Amino acid sequence: MDLKMKIKTLALLLLGVLTTGCSTLSPDQQAKVNDMSSCEKLTTLVDASSSRFSVLKGVQVGAKLIKTWQAKAHLVGNSCQIIESSKGKTIYTCQEQFEDYQSAVKIHQYAQSMVTQCLGSNWMVSSQENGEVLHTDITSASTTSAISIALGKGLDKRSPWVVSLEISDK
Repeated sequence: MDLKMKIKTLALLLLGVLTTGCSTLSPDQQAKVNDMSSCEKLTTLVDASSSRFSVLKGVQVGAKLIKTWQAKAHLVGNSCQIIESSKGKTIYTCQEQFEDYQSAVKIHQYAQSMVTQCLGSNWMVSSQENGEVLHTDITSASTTSAISIALGKGLDKRSPWVVSLEISDK
């Protein structure tokens, strides 16, 4: 199955879930999502950003000021979320924590490399480093989507290093 067909299949699966009111994917639907490559998932997420990820919203877990949904499909791990601010900005976000800085740097670099390889040369990379904090923005003039990859220190004493990936509409 080619990339466009897989993306259309995922979109139809997720649309079916949305219209039936389910908050999770069926085992068959989840298996199809799991069979997608990281590039196929990333492309689907970038495409879904213009619709505020509406077909990917699972169970709502947030409050009034910031609405949060569990994502129905995960690019990284199993804890990706869709967050909508009171001003209407919607972000698909995934985070992973690490015990040591070097592991976090490797994952940050891998994520940046994967995104640029998957999306192609139309996407521009802008990276900033401030001590141990890394931040990379990846944008394209041909789309309204933006991708941000960040590495910083969190509050967990066992795994203090956090790498986050965010996809949003500019």
